[in-house]
Amino acid sequence: MNTISTNLSESQDQGPSLSPKQIVLRSGKVKPFYSHHPWVYPKAIDKILGSPKLGDEIDLLCPKGRWLGRGLWDDQSRIRARLYSWNPNENLDRNFWKRRISQAIELRKMLKLLHPNTGCRLICSEGDLISGLTVDRYGNSLVAHISSLPLFHRRDLFCQLLSEILEPDQIYVRLDKEISKEIGTSDHLILWSGTDRETLSIEENGILFQVQIRTGQKTGFFLDQRENRALVSQLSYGKKVLDCFCYTGGFSLSAAKGGATSVLGIDSSTTAIELARTNARINNFHQIDFQKSDCFTKLNELIAKGERFDLIIQDPPKFSHSRDSIQSALNGYRRLYSLGLSLLQDHGLFIVFCCTGNIQESMIEEVLMLAAREAKRDLRILYRLGPTADHPVFLGCPENRYLKGFVCQDMK
Repeated sequence: MNTISTNLSESQDQGPSLSPKQIVLRSGKVKPFYSHHPWVYPKAIDKILGSPKLGDEIDLLCPKGRWLGRGLWDDQSRIRARLYSWNPNENLDRNFWKRRISQAIELRKMLKLLHPNTGCRLICSEGDLISGLTVDRYGNSLVAHISSLPLFHRRDLFCQLLSEILEPDQIYVRLDKEISKEIGTSDHLILWSGTDRETLSIEENGILFQVQIRTGQKTGFFLDQRENRALVSQLSYGKKVLDCFCYTGGFSLSAAKGGATSVLGIDSSTTAIELARTNARINNFHQIDFQKSDCFTKLNELIAKGERFDLIIQDPPKFSHSRDSIQSALNGYRRLYSLGLSLLQDHGLFIVFCCTGNIQESMIEEVLMLAAREAKRDLRILYRLGPTADHPVFLGCPENRYLKGFVCQDMK
């Protein structure tokens, strides 16, 4: 590490690679950055030197002037800077980004995930040290999801590099709502290269899935659940299955593939249910019934009818988007789990997921215990689940460990 002065004229003499635009941290806000945490929030900043503009390279300094990292400035975001390098002699140029992208692709090659007609996460934001950029691969088509304005302004560079390395048929760029609003467009999906296609197709664990990238959530499919869907398939033989928040049928079809006698899939999205039915049809799964409904409402209806299921899956969307709403989210999970447990057969399997990043695994485990107590159930945990290896978790940024799951069994 280099120690430099917070005076601009002095700092420029310390080394040729140091940026003239700098963030000086407040006392007491340094510790996360020793572990290379990539996000710099306003409350951590003491002063800003050099009048940076949106997208400028900027260096992060501790209060005593020690260099900590290099990133991109974004005064339009609650994350004022995202850090990408912890080498003071490394500029964020084309060669830098090509190296980062190539390293991410090499991991997926090592994991043997680049087979034709399959899907995987090619770049996983913080997990690949490119905070604000995710790229999903569907066969030979790529969908880049950008959640940072400085990276959006570099989209052509990223797409050019992806095109050079992989030669995909199409590259789409998907924008966060905030970025679409900032740049003044209502279109959240941009075709960067190739021929536009409404629907892409992949094969996963012997099941065919159609993916609608324009109308679907995220990039169209929840690739992080691939191994968890395979586990559900293994556990489903001969069982009556309930899949809550089924989206386009990932868990439902996996249960059918594994030999479930019947599957009920519930989701509130008409578009998702229609695509789920299409996916069931093209795979010749006739034991699945997909119904459009609010899941809480439907669970109460099923309880009133006296229904019971051998295996229940609950994979809801985020219940919390900020720390202020964590308790409200936990209350929601508790209510959801209580309803689900009321529908579970004795000795049944209860599988739950939480994709809310600011809720820890221990919180979900405690809520499960409380819900089990309310339902007069004794649960044991068989598996603790997370995302697939193409969604790596960077230890320096624990917030990106968003997906937590449990496979529980009733012990009656």
